[in-house]
Amino acid sequence: IDRKGRIVVAGVSYPVVGNSTGARPLVVRFNADGSLDQDFAVQGIKTMNDAALSGVFRAIIEDPVTGALYASGQA
Repeated sequence: IDRKGRIVVAGVSYPVVGNSTGARPLVVRFNADGSLDQDFAVQGIKTMNDAALSGVFRAIIEDPVTGALYASGQA
């Protein structure tokens, strides 16, 4: 949960359900009421679409001064 009470989730997106080929890390941000935060990325979802990137984000930290989000994970 970020400093404004929004819920930030890290994970992975699969282009085809059940197929790990082409998996991309993603970050999703929800408002406190559970709706997608339309002010974050594209309709609340940031997917890493670079073909060179695959894997999953496992952790997110927020910069306490700027509010910037930093995600790390595993390839």
